[in-house]
Amino acid sequence: MCVLDETSGKIALTDTVSLWANMPRKRLIAGLEEITGKPCVPDDPQHAAMLSSGALAFGGAAASCLCSFSLGRLRSVVFYPLGGTAAEQRALLFRCIGTPDPCADTMRSVLRRYAFGTAWIATDPRSGGASLRITYAVKE
Repeated sequence: MCVLDETSGKIALTDTVSLWANMPRKRLIAGLEEITGKPCVPDDPQHAAMLSSGALAFGGAAASCLCSFSLGRLRSVVFYPLGGTAAEQRALLFRCIGTPDPCADTMRSVLRRYAFGTAWIATDPRSGGASLRITYAVKE
């Protein structure tokens, strides 16, 4: 399961675990560790600006995620599908954001703007790996 709410930017990973804009770091860590069964790896244990997860169930497949924080709050999350072809990975990511792939034939990067920020799906031309980056707009 992976469902992006186009209005709020909330990403439902399971029935009980979601990620959302400005989510506190400690709550995000607890949620990811609950669904992966493994500890998350921060870049700095005291004041993590980046955090990576173990493999998690993601839309019927597996993916890992990399979270970025500012002042202890979630600012962006990148999902990396594990396994499958570039086309399969892209199809999975576009299902997550609930929209068809407008560049399925060329596999070009696609940027979607939403009220909460952006969703960017990119495919590496060398490795064929695809990723989904959700970036939340900073509200002042």
